[in-house]
Amino acid sequence: MTQILIQGETILAIHVVEQGDVISAPDIIYPKSVLSDWSIVEVDLPADFQLGAYKWEAGSLVPLPPPAGPALSRQITVLAMRNRFTKAEKIHIDLASIDDPAKSLAERQQAAEIRVLQADLAASSYVDLDREDTRDGVLQLELAGILPPGRALEILDAPVELSERPIK
Repeated sequence: MTQILIQGETILAIHVVEQGDVISAPDIIYPKSVLSDWSIVEVDLPADFQLGAYKWEAGSLVPLPPPAGPALSRQITVLAMRNRFTKAEKIHIDLASIDDPAKSLAERQQAAEIRVLQADLAASSYVDLDREDTRDGVLQLELAGILPPGRALEILDAPVELSERPIK
C-alpha cells in the first residue's frame, strides 16, 4: 500500500506503507506553516509513477501530459554538415584555404581562417547549427564570396533531417 500527500491536484509526496508505518500528518515532511488544505490518500501507484508526472483529480491519479521539452536539437553529424554544401562549394572552400605566400596578408589570413574552420569541423564529434561560431564561420564563407549570396542561411537553417542527427 502507498499513501500520497496531496494539496488540491498536486501530489507532494509518496510514502510506501510498511506494517504499522503510516503518515498521519504532513508536518513530518513539510512544516505546518507551509502546508494547508492537504489530504493523505491510500492508492495503488501505476508502475510508471513519478512525482510531477501525475495529478490527483476526482479521486484518482491522472497522468499529466509530458512537459514541453526544449526544441529539437539542431545538432548534425560532421558528414551531414559537409553534405549540406555542394561538391562545387566544397572544392571552392578547399581551394580558398590554400596558403599562397605571393598573396596579400589579408588574403593569406582569409585562407588561414578557412583552414581553422576546416580543422575545427574535422575535430568535432557533431555540429550544432545554432552555435554562434558555426553560424559565423559559414556566414564568413558567404561574405568572402566563396558561397553565393543567401547560401549560408540555406545551409544553416535547413530543417534537420533524422538521417543527419548524431546517434546518441
